[in-house]
Amino acid sequence: MEKNKKITNLMINKTDFLKAIMSVLDIVNPKEYDIEKLKPGVSCAGVSLIGKNLKGRDLRNINFSQANLKYVNFEGANLEGANFRNADLGGANLKFANLKFADIVNASFVLSNLQGADISYTVIKNNEFIRANLTGVDFRNVQIISANFTKADFESSILIGVNLATSEIKDANFKNTTLKNMIISQDQIIFFPKKLIQKFNFNSNPVSWNKLS
Repeated sequence: MEKNKKITNLMINKTDFLKAIMSVLDIVNPKEYDIEKLKPGVSCAGVSLIGKNLKGRDLRNINFSQANLKYVNFEGANLEGANFRNADLGGANLKFANLKFADIVNASFVLSNLQGADISYTVIKNNEFIRANLTGVDFRNVQIISANFTKADFESSILIGVNLATSEIKDANFKNTTLKNMIISQDQIIFFPKKLIQKFNFNSNPVSWNKLS
């Protein structure tokens, strides 16, 4: 009886061990997701879609949290209300995509193309936009908290009323950018074109855009 009990316990422990190994393998090398299953509202948390072509797709309210979305083509896709929390969108193409109300907290957009994307009513918090293409993006109605925009391209974008004081903007491109009523830190002044510096209000800390100019 005791011998059978030990054998049973051994089998259970072996099963648990194998399950643990499979879980680790799924994390290290996640299974690719069948993109034909992508419908509005489905959960794709943690899946791998590296390099998939989702151009123009209706992907509203899909849960992409913690997903590997590197180099995915989302051009023109409807991603309204989608959950990208903690997802990796490095090198992804989001040109002209609809990201209204999307949850993008902690998501990585390193080297991503967001040209003309609609990011209205999103919260940019702890995101990485290093070398990202943000040309023509309207940042009104967007809350920005501690993001990394190092070497990001903001050309022709609209930055009215945004707060960049807690974000990294070193070597970012602000050519032809609409800057008004925004807030930056004293240390960030050097990253803006000299012709624009005179429009800032240096009597406040953090520095704010001079509304009277």
